[in-house]
Amino acid sequence: PKATIRSHKAELTGLVVHPTKTVFGLSSADKTYSLYDMTNFNQIFRSAPSDEAFSSIAVHPDGTLFALGTPTSTIHIYDVRTGAIAASLTPSDATPFTVNTLSFSENGYHLASPNSQSTVAVWDLRKEKTAHVIDLGDDFKVNKVLYDHSAQFLSVAGSQGARVFANKSWEELLRLDEGGEVSDIAFGEQGKEIWGATGREVRIWGAPA
Repeated sequence: PKATIRSHKAELTGLVVHPTKTVFGLSSADKTYSLYDMTNFNQIFRSAPSDEAFSSIAVHPDGTLFALGTPTSTIHIYDVRTGAIAASLTPSDATPFTVNTLSFSENGYHLASPNSQSTVAVWDLRKEKTAHVIDLGDDFKVNKVLYDHSAQFLSVAGSQGARVFANKSWEELLRLDEGGEVSDIAFGEQGKEIWGATGREVRIWGAPA
């Protein structure tokens, strides 16, 4: 390893690379998040301790906002320039759950997150309200939400495979369930492929040759 970072006092729960590709951020169960220089791996920022642990992290496309999920359903959005909370988002579902995944849309207007263990919320950041909720069924447990780079598609990986939805219309375009649970997911170049982690395998889905 070029460097080993041991600056947090509890387990790490997320890692994200800043849009400038010069900084990366970590979230931790120790109730803080931190930023590091990618050239020398020195810490350049550490947040003040929050009231609760952080369970996930995402960075806004303009690089000034970080979204931090919590084990109590709340999402805190921090302005990294001041270190202050810019907004707090709380789902309407009264049953607490862990916000284990977050994804900003490329235009920066929306944030996708779990809305419960089996639903996904699309938040309108301009209004700080839910713009749409996708219900995946009671047996579906959300593991990962991810917009593609064009923000045309939103993918959801979970206990019953993966789904891909069209942005805005929220039509289900694709259902990938032959590999069982998908723990993580990524889009290939121009969204033409989808990579999914299924157990000990990585499955790559694409158009027929």
